[in-house]
Amino acid sequence: MNEKWKNRLATWRSDFIAGFVVSLVALPLGLALASASGLPPIAGVISAICGGVIVGIIGGSFVTITGPGYGYSFIILTAVNTLGNGDMQQGYLLVLSAFIVSGAILTLFGLFKLGNLGNFFPSSAVQGVLAAIGIILLSKQFHYMIGTHGADSKTALGQLIEIPSSMGKLFAGEAQVESAILGVACLGIIILHSQVSWRWFRLIPGPMWVIIVSIAFYYSFSLLNMPFPIEPEYMVKLPEDVTKSFSFPDFSAFQSEGFVTAVLSITLIVYLESLLSIRAVDKLDPLKRRSNINKDLRALGLASIASGFIGGMPSVTVISRSSVNVNNGAKSRAANFFQAVFLIIFVIFLSKQLQTIPLAALAAILVYTGYKLAAPKVIAKIFKIGYEEFAVFMLTLLVTISSSILIGILAGVILAFVFNILHVKSIRTLINYTIRPNTLLYQEKDRKYYLGVKGFSSFLNYLGLKKQLDNLPRNAEVVVDLSLAKYVDNSVMEHIHHYSEDQESKGGKMEVVGLDVHGAGSSHPFASRSMVKFTRMIGPSSTLTARQKEFRSIAKELGWKFHAPKMRDRLGLRKFRYFRFRKIDKVYNVFTGEHSPFLIRLMDTEYHQGEFIAQENFKMTVLTIKLNKQLPSFTLEKEWIFDRLPVFGDFEDIDFATHPRFSNKYKLKATDEKKVREFFSPELLEFFENNDTYHIEAHSNGILIFEKERFATISEIKKLIQFSTELVGRIK
Repeated sequence: MNEKWKNRLATWRSDFIAGFVVSLVALPLGLALASASGLPPIAGVISAICGGVIVGIIGGSFVTITGPGYGYSFIILTAVNTLGNGDMQQGYLLVLSAFIVSGAILTLFGLFKLGNLGNFFPSSAVQGVLAAIGIILLSKQFHYMIGTHGADSKTALGQLIEIPSSMGKLFAGEAQVESAILGVACLGIIILHSQVSWRWFRLIPGPMWVIIVSIAFYYSFSLLNMPFPIEPEYMVKLPEDVTKSFSFPDFSAFQSEGFVTAVLSITLIVYLESLLSIRAVDKLDPLKRRSNINKDLRALGLASIASGFIGGMPSVTVISRSSVNVNNGAKSRAANFFQAVFLIIFVIFLSKQLQTIPLAALAAILVYTGYKLAAPKVIAKIFKIGYEEFAVFMLTLLVTISSSILIGILAGVILAFVFNILHVKSIRTLINYTIRPNTLLYQEKDRKYYLGVKGFSSFLNYLGLKKQLDNLPRNAEVVVDLSLAKYVDNSVMEHIHHYSEDQESKGGKMEVVGLDVHGAGSSHPFASRSMVKFTRMIGPSSTLTARQKEFRSIAKELGWKFHAPKMRDRLGLRKFRYFRFRKIDKVYNVFTGEHSPFLIRLMDTEYHQGEFIAQENFKMTVLTIKLNKQLPSFTLEKEWIFDRLPVFGDFEDIDFATHPRFSNKYKLKATDEKKVREFFSPELLEFFENNDTYHIEAHSNGILIFEKERFATISEIKKLIQFSTELVGRIK
C-alpha cells in the first residue's frame, strides 16, 4: 500500500464524522437554495452530491465542501422565468443546459490554468457583489418566510421595497399566519444558535435545528388529530421515487441572448465564489496546505456538468459548510465525499419526512444568510478601509441590485480603474507597468529574500507580483519593499497581508517596508497607499504605518524619542565620506537615543547620485553615533573573496596579525594607519569578529553604520540598535 492511501486510511474516522455533520447543514441549505432559485428542491441536493463525489475524488483542495452556492439563486430564477417564458418546468429544463455549458467553461478555465484571473477583480468590487447577493437573498426570501406567495416585483430592489407591503398582508390576514409563525420562529432559532454557547444546543448545526423543529411541528398536528394548517403549495415537494425523478436538459435555447447571459453570469459567480472560498478555507486548514486552484476548477466544472445532466444545480466551493467541515476535524477531501454519501442516504430513506418541511422554514435560513453577507458591520468594515474602496463597494452593490451581477462587477472594475489613473496621473505609465514586469526578487547574502515593487501595484498588474510571492519558500524570511511604488491599491495590500499570515504560519516571516512616506485613506492595514509630497507632514498616530507604530513602540521601550515626519536637517550625514558624492533628499523616521556622553540616531534616508538620465535613487536605513571624543577617520566593510586575490586586492587594507579572523572578515581603510591601530584595541577587534558585518565609517567624533542599501526591517533595526550600543561600550 502506497503512502497516499495509508494517510487516507489514517484520517478516515475524522473525515467520516466531519462529513456527517456537514451533511446535516448541506441538506436544508440544498433544499432552500434550490427553492429560492425556482427549481425543484432536489436540485440543490443533487448539486451537493455531485460536487462531493467528483471534487472529493479528483479535486485540488483538501478540506473544502462543494454544493449549491448562495450567489446564483437570483440569476437562476431570472433565467428560468426568461427562458421558459413563464413556464417554470420548461425554464428548468432549459436552464439545466446553461449549467452544463457553464461547467464546461469552468473546466476549460482549470485546464488552461486561469485560476489566477480572479485576482484581476478589485477586492472591494468582489465584496460589493457578495453584499448585493446577500440583499437579493434577503429581499426575496423574506416574503416567503412570513407566509406570502412572494413579491410581485421581479427585481431585487423592488422586492426589498415590497417588504412593508407583505408585512401588511400578514397583519391583514391575507397570508399563511401559521407559516409565518414557523418562519419567524426558525429565524429566531438560527439567530439564537449563533449567539449562545450551550454545548448540547450547538452540537447540532443551526439549519438542522430548523429541519428538526419543522418536522416536529408537522407531526405534532398528527398526534393531536388535527389537520395541518399550512397549505401544500407552501411545503417542500420531493419525488416519491428519487431514482425516477431525474430531469434532463433541453438545449433548444442554446443561441438565445437570455441563455448566453445566464451562462456568463453563473460562470462568473461560481468562479469568484469558489476562488474566495478556497483561499479562505486554506487559511483554516490546520495543516496549512495550499490548494491547487486550477485542479479544483476542473473538478468543479465536471461536477456542474454531471449535476446539470441529471437535474441539479452547479457545484460551488462554499465557505460556510467548509468552515463546519474544518471545525469538526476534517483532514482530507474524503469528508466532502462522505457528506455526499450521507445526503444520498437521507434522500432515499427520509424523502417522506423531508416533505413535511414548510418553505417558510427554508426561507428563514436564507434570510439569515443574506443578512450575514450584507450586515451593517460588513459595510462599516469596508468604510473603515477608505473612501475609494467604499465608493467601489457601494457602486458595485447598487448596480448589481438594480441590474445584474455582470454589469455590477464591471461598474466596480471601471471605477477602480479610474482611481488608478487619478493616482498614477498618466495612462501611459499605467499601461506600461500593467504590461511590463515591475517586480524584482533575489536572495540576499543572509538568505533573506528581497522582493521590490516599482511604479504602481494594483489589481491590474497584481498577477506578476503574485507569481513572485508564490515562488517564495513558505518558511523563508522575506522583505517586501514598496518604497518605489507610487501607488499600492487595497487589493494588493490585502493580498500581501494574507501572504504574510501564511508565511508566519509556516515558520517564515514577511515584512513590508517603504510605505512610511505614502499617504493612506485610513489607518486600516488594507487601505490603499499613495506617494505624498514631503511638504505635507505625516499626521497623528492614526496615520502611521504598521512599521512606524512598531518604531514608536521600540522607542518607548528604550526610552528614546521617535520622530516620523521629514526633518529639514540632514543630521550631520553630509560629513561622512559615503555621502560626499551622494545627495541626501529625505530623512525621516528618526530614532534619537541620548546616553551621555554619546548620542545615537537611526533614520530612514533617501538619496541619489548622478544627475539627469544618469541619476540613481537609493533608500536606506542608517545609524549614526556622536561621541564626545575625537576618532580616527576610517572605513570598515566586509571583505569579499576577490579582495584577497593579488589581482583584485586593495593594498590599502589594514590587517592585524594577532587577529586573522578580523583581517579575513573585514576590509579596513584609513588615512592614518598608526592612529587606527591604536584605536582598534584587542577587545574591539574581538567584538567585530563575533558580530554581524556592517558598513562602518568614522569621521571626527561621529560614526556611520548601515547594513544594506534598502530600508531595514523591524528585526534588523533592533539588531542594529543593539550592535551600536554595544560598540559604544567597547569604544569607551
